[in-house]
This record gives sequence, C-alpha cells and structure tokens, in this order.
Amino acid sequence: MHDAVGSKAGYFDRFGGLPGGEDRPRARREQLACEALIRQRNQHLEESPDDYPELDLLYHIGNGGKRTTGSGKVMKRMGVKKGMPDYHLPVGRGGYLSLYIEMKDSANGRVLPHQKAVHESLLSLGNQVLICFGCEEAWAALLRYLDLPPTVSLPGESE
Repeated sequence: MHDAVGSKAGYFDRFGGLPGGEDRPRARREQLACEALIRQRNQHLEESPDDYPELDLLYHIGNGGKRTTGSGKVMKRMGVKKGMPDYHLPVGRGGYLSLYIEMKDSANGRVLPHQKAVHESLLSLGNQVLICFGCEEAWAALLRYLDLPPTVSLPGESE
C-alpha cells in the first residue's frame, strides 16, 4: 500500500501470481473478492459492534468498467467522475476528513495521470488517499485508518 504520492509496499494476490498487465476482468474479480471479504469481516465485527461501526459507511464508487456509449453518457450526466478512487469511507480520522482507497490488482498496477490528479486534489482538500494492492491490504488499511484518533476539527483550524 502507498499513499497517493508515496512508495509501494507488499502485494497480496488472492488469485495467485502476478498478471502481466492490467486485466479488467481480473481487477473486477479482485474488487468483488475485496467487497466479500469486507462483508465477511464486518459480520464478525457484528459480534462486537463497538469495534468498527463506521465500516457500515464504506461504499464503492462505481466509476470503472466498460459501458455502451449511451450508458456512458447517462453516467456522466449523473455525475460519474473520471479518476475517482474505488472506495470512500466518509469518516474523519487522524486529522483527515475521510479516506479514499484506489485498488490496484497487481504490484505492477499503475496510477494513471487523471487518477493522480484527482488523488492530489482529494489530498489537498484534507482527505487521506491510499493505493492498495489486493483486498487484504485494503482491509488492513481500513483498520489502521479507523484506529487513528477521530478528527474533531478541520485540518488547519484551531480548536
């Protein structure tokens, strides 16, 4: 995992091996596996709901995937933005306003220029942006973020 401007760390590949390049169906499978893992672990947390109740607010930003020209135009009119990260947790921790996670499905996955521009904008507005390689890494990042102290005032404001 690395932040939007940092260096990469480990990679956990749920499907074995490193792919040669970005493979959209593979990325989609990884995201579905990640969402299933989060749901499964969230169910475990229901036994002690006070641990991470904020995980109920985590949602996927449905920007990826191929669409027909017509559905793409409709999605744009509905507000879909190119380059947005894959997940958003609208919970303030550690001085940040919220957490965005960009998923990459291989250690060779790269952040595209339009994604980097959006990430930098989100960072400049007080959000944390992380790039995670695989769902185990994303899960660990979520828990580390939620373990930070709550943000009680906006960054730059005096208390």
